[in-house]
Amino acid sequence: MGVSLIIRRVHLYLALFLTPWMLMYAISTIAMNHRGWFESYYGGRVARWDRVSKEKFAPALTPDASRQDVADAILAHLHIEGEHSVRGRLTQRLSITRDNPFDMRRITYSPSDSLLVVEKRRSRLPAILESLHRRRSYQSLILTEDLWGFTVDLTILAMLFWAGSGLWLWWEMSVTRRLGAIALVTGIALYGFFLLTI
Repeated sequence: MGVSLIIRRVHLYLALFLTPWMLMYAISTIAMNHRGWFESYYGGRVARWDRVSKEKFAPALTPDASRQDVADAILAHLHIEGEHSVRGRLTQRLSITRDNPFDMRRITYSPSDSLLVVEKRRSRLPAILESLHRRRSYQSLILTEDLWGFTVDLTILAMLFWAGSGLWLWWEMSVTRRLGAIALVTGIALYGFFLLTI
């Protein structure tokens, strides 16, 4: 099997394997690029939050516990451990976002009065797509979340490979070299124009 045939096969099968991810990134970019239209459709912000619960909770932690320790204890108490971010100060208020595209939760904790408020983001397609688009990992203890990060890296490598193999395949087909050169130069010129003007 020659080099050209190997490149063609990898180009093809890699594209087929990564089709769901490429569709997700393409469609989610539409949602992000046209956020104004979706906001007008929904009559306001796409990401809307509804209160799920409000309770008293005082995690049993050591005096030198960090805000991350508190966040981990809260998520364990709510049985929603996983990828999350935490902001705020232990002396004031913590805001924890449990990053689940289909079941996003926002938890607000006030240490002064041990008050825990849980909100759930409404399941609206543009918000879900944007969460999937921005999702990243390798920071989680959950295997599937790290596997998602690995697949995102594979998608990045595939895009670089497709660009390179596309150039290879174009150059091999002498019949398309002239039109291909026009397409390549036009693309580079347009990209350069945007870099200089945006």
